[in-house]
Formats: sequence, structure tokens, C-alpha cells
Amino acid sequence: KLDLGDPPIVKIDTPDQAREFVRKLAEQKPDLVKIWYIVDKDHPVDSFRPIVRATVEESHAHKIRVAVHATELETARAAVEEGADVLVHSVIDKPIDDAFVKLLKDRHVILCPTLVVFERYGRTFSHQLNLTPEEQKWGNPEVIASLDVTKIPQDKLPQRVKDALADPKAALDRINKTYDVALPNLKKLEDAGVTIAAGTDAGNIGTIHGPALFREFQLMKEAGLTQMQILQCATANAAKLFGGETGAHIGNIENGYFADLVILNSNPLEDIAHASDIDAVIKNGVVYPADSILH
Repeated sequence: KLDLGDPPIVKIDTPDQAREFVRKLAEQKPDLVKIWYIVDKDHPVDSFRPIVRATVEESHAHKIRVAVHATELETARAAVEEGADVLVHSVIDKPIDDAFVKLLKDRHVILCPTLVVFERYGRTFSHQLNLTPEEQKWGNPEVIASLDVTKIPQDKLPQRVKDALADPKAALDRINKTYDVALPNLKKLEDAGVTIAAGTDAGNIGTIHGPALFREFQLMKEAGLTQMQILQCATANAAKLFGGETGAHIGNIENGYFADLVILNSNPLEDIAHASDIDAVIKNGVVYPADSILH
């Protein structure tokens, strides 16, 4: 039975509903509450601010941090002004301004840019999926096979997929326009000292759990981040995003931290691509050779 009466996404229509939902959720002691801050011409940014505010206030009252899905500059700005602790995804509609950068720094907000997810929808729908060698080798083969949209009967395809298949160049153009905004925005935030945590939004169409992280590293490098900065995003900064007891004991190699390590054959400070050249993983004191877990 898949439906356990605990849906991952709940539609909230009023601030009171938001507060009641968070109170019930708090009984399960979650690490984070995530808000989908989705806007359109009929539902502008300010129309949802009372719900965002209520969710954040009630979550913080229960010592729960809040992550907000926000891909527009004004949505992201509003989320942080209302108290968001984490911004999920990148601003992709326009270049960020200095006031936004200062806001994130002053509020100690963590950004998880999930760059890879932006290309994978369009590439999957237009039959141009660019899985890396790591994804092809280590990804779930059944999941990968399911991404071939040409195997789906035409009458079952959504119009969005039909359009992408009919004009694959337009699909790539949209992806490139997204990165023309998202990559410089990430570099500006990193240069300003905003905490960036590496993540992929895996589970979305075309974004493979696990090895998609290496594609994320490639895109962060294209944005202009150094190898060391990318490693920090994936380790110490990711631990800050986890927070709590877990985050307090991971992400660094020093006394008092868990000895959970990834041992590499090549130096990622020379090239971040070496991050996937894995020799072994140490977890809870047990050494797992790569060939025993990565196949």
C-alpha cells in the first residue's frame, strides 16, 4: 500500500490552515518544513505571503526550520523577508541585486541551487538527456529506461512533451537561457559569502538519485566556483543545511565529528570531476570498497 494517508505535498489555503498543519506535523519531529512558493499572473507574490508568514512563524515556534521553493527573485526575497531559513533552487527569472545578496547574508540564509534539475526536464522531454557516465553506471537502470519518452504511445504524451519533441532546439534554448541567469547569480552569492549547499532535487524527472550530484558539481564549476568551494558546498555547508544533531557532527574532518568519509583515488582540488573517482566509503566504522557498492 503506497497511500499511507501522509501525502508529501499538502495544499494550504489560509494562514490558519498553515498553522494547524505545522502543529500536527511537529508531532513527527521533522527536520524541516518545505513551502512551495509557486506564483503566476493570477496568484502574485504578495497573495501568498500571509500563508508563508504563518507557516514560518508556527514552524519556528516549534523549533523547526523552513525551506522555501523559490525560483523568482521577488518570491525568494519575500520568502527570506518572512523568515525562511533555506532557499531551495536558484533564482532564474532575472539577475539578483545587491539588496537581495545582503538580505541573505544578514539573515544567514542557506541556498541550495539544484542547478542540474533545470536542464533535466527539458532534455528528457525533448529526448536529449545528457546523463553523465556516473549516472549511466550507477543510476537505477529501471528509472533510466523510463525516461525514454519515445517509448511512450503518442496518445499518452502530455502536450508539453509533444512540443519538446517537435522542437528540441527550442527546449535547449530555454535551458541555456535559464543557466544564463542562474549561473551568474550563484557566482555572485558565493563571492559575497552566502552559504551555498550542494544538492540536486533528485527524484524529479531526469535527475538521478546519487550520481546526479556529479553533474551538479560540473554546473557549479561552469558558474565559476573553485574546486575547493564546490567541495565545501557538498560537505561543511551541506551539514549546516541539515542542522541539528546530525549537522553538528558531519561535514568536517576533526575531533568530535563522525568518521564517515569518501576516499578518492584522485585529487578533487585539481579537478572536481575527480570527486567521482571513488576508492572506498567509510560509514559507521566500516570500510566499503567502491566496487562492492557502486555497480
